[in-house]
Amino acid sequence: MGAITMPGRANATDVRWCVTLRPVELPWPVRFYFLMTDTGRFECVGFEMGIGPVSRDAVDSLPDSDESRLSPSAVRWFQANLFHYQKLAESVLNSDVAVKHLGTDESPESLKYLAAQYEKLEGQRGAVEWLASYWGVHRTTIHRRLKKAGAAVPKRPKKPRR
Repeated sequence: MGAITMPGRANATDVRWCVTLRPVELPWPVRFYFLMTDTGRFECVGFEMGIGPVSRDAVDSLPDSDESRLSPSAVRWFQANLFHYQKLAESVLNSDVAVKHLGTDESPESLKYLAAQYEKLEGQRGAVEWLASYWGVHRTTIHRRLKKAGAAVPKRPKKPRR
């Protein structure tokens, strides 16, 4: 799910609730900010992506890698899926919010996400078939995308002819 920061923890005057998501398909965390309404529901009032606040003392210790930079493809992926992430963050605070599956395409981030899902299921019988039914596509589409992502997908044994 996501980590929740309650109001006043980071800044004594800030009344927003913060939900931090760390999606496997993105190289950095995403934070969504919420305010509680009079009815007790949480409404999203903003978001932030990237590594977040950095103190002057910590600048030299930041990772100097291309993975943590805001690449155009990662930003496009985030932009295309912004409302999915928002609903996911909202579902952490509001129990009546349902989250639909995040679709896959052939962007680098989507392939990375699919490969991470496959890694969790690897070795289990019918992992590719389960992913196919989960995403609503044919198993050959999942297999092709996993190969494109660099995942080691075993070939399905052929049935003997009669």
